[in-house]
Amino acid sequence: MNQEKWIEDLSLKYHWKHTYSPIICLTLALSTLSEQVENGFFIGKQEFTIHSHPSFEKDIELKGKISKKKHMHPMDYIKCHTEVVENDAPLMDMHSTLIKMNQPRIKKPETTQTKTESFIAISKEQVHKFNELSGDPNSIHSGETPIVQAMFILLLIEDYLSTKDRFIKSGEMNYLIPIEADCKLFFSWESPRKLIGIVNDVICFTLTIREEFIC
Repeated sequence: MNQEKWIEDLSLKYHWKHTYSPIICLTLALSTLSEQVENGFFIGKQEFTIHSHPSFEKDIELKGKISKKKHMHPMDYIKCHTEVVENDAPLMDMHSTLIKMNQPRIKKPETTQTKTESFIAISKEQVHKFNELSGDPNSIHSGETPIVQAMFILLLIEDYLSTKDRFIKSGEMNYLIPIEADCKLFFSWESPRKLIGIVNDVICFTLTIREEFIC
């Protein structure tokens, strides 16, 4: 894995000196399931735990399995589990719920005028680059108006927090509405451990940090 290429191509700010980025590792683990997931699915929720950061000297293995698929009238959903392991010992794991809507959303998105701390600009070129790096074949992330990948959002959050010497050990992401590329993603802290993502005054996701590494 050429981590420097990820950092350069996606304009990330934090450079991991001795270990791999956990979110890049989890992204590649999730990509092992790409052939088993049909086109058009979005990630709706993720719970992840990082036991330790894998060093460059170690050989890691990426694992993924689909635990459940279900078809319902308003939407289809898939639940999957991905792992990054070293000598059969788990370094990190993630449970993801993917959804595909079969009818238009009725619920209106929640708007907010809350004060934001900072923002990150996301271009469609970056979204396309993320597709190339991760091997994501989902067409919703391609074309002139691509949807930003959930794992790219999580990677940007990891990058943002890492520059502040904050490293998540376990957390939960809830993706409320899709984010189109060529946008400004604003961050707002509802509490020291709850981060809200906002685009055009609409709340797009929430991150709950359950535990952090002590630096």
